[in-house]
Amino acid sequence: MTVEKENRLVSLTFLSYLKMGKPQKALEDTDKADKHYRKGMSRIDGLQTSKFLTEEDRDINISQERKRLLKLKVGLMRSRAEALYELSSFERSLIYFHRCEKARPDMAVEFRKGLKKAKNAIGAYYLCQGRAETMLPDE
Repeated sequence: MTVEKENRLVSLTFLSYLKMGKPQKALEDTDKADKHYRKGMSRIDGLQTSKFLTEEDRDINISQERKRLLKLKVGLMRSRAEALYELSSFERSLIYFHRCEKARPDMAVEFRKGLKKAKNAIGAYYLCQGRAETMLPDE
């Protein structure tokens, strides 16, 4: 099975776990996919030292592989952000949405929805915390 097929399978199982209400399993799937990303990065190191390719071909292959891996990494970060949001870890979710936006500015509009969602959840949480303290009777 190729790396692309494995990554697609992992992303499909991630989505199915989220829809089934199992965000912890979805988060574990992103960890598995992260291992594939690391393997891809090690392949780039192998391409850099390859003696069988001309320098121009090597640069083209490395560039293509980096673009492919960047898409994979952003997808992983977004999946992780969604899973963390579902686990009510809103601050960590916000961090991953920011990382996605920084890595792929061309998709910023899409990531801003996640940023807004996480910020609203954080604000609502702290607002509830503040109200709970004011509702307690004075001693």
